[in-house]
Order: sequence, then C-alpha cells, then structure tokens
Amino acid sequence: MAKAIDSGFVPVLHGDAVLDEAQGCTILSGDVIIRHLAAYLKPRYVVFLTDVFGVYDRPPSEPDAILLREIGEHSFSILRSF
Repeated sequence: MAKAIDSGFVPVLHGDAVLDEAQGCTILSGDVIIRHLAAYLKPRYVVFLTDVFGVYDRPPSEPDAILLREIGEHSFSILRSF
C-alpha cells in the first residue's frame, strides 16, 4: 500500500469476505482495514464513500435513524433536519 501511494496512486479499499482459522469465513470490514493502515501510514485524512447522505446514529434504514452533523474524536452533534 505504501509503495502504491508513493507512486501516486490513490488506494480505494473495501471490506470483503475472508478466510479465518477460528470462524472459517468472516467479513473483514473496511473500517478495520483503514484503522490498521492509518496507524501505520499516518495519513492526514481518510475518505469514506457510502450510498447514504452521511453518518447516522444507527443503520439509516431504521425509522428513527438520525443523521449526525459532526463527529469529533470523543463526541458528535445531531443534525435535526436535512
């Protein structure tokens, strides 16, 4: 990954099904992948693309899902209307 970035590429990553000795097969989340890569590569920022309008306090398909306006390191604020 570091060589790809150093060569000018912009990596696009995603989670996927992977083989696991304990579980047989499981999902390796893109969130988990980027957490490990960010600890190693120390990027200024990472970008997450989704098929919804932003980050919600629960799955956006749930009726009471609330769109978060801002996410801080230890807090978040709620956007009441969109």
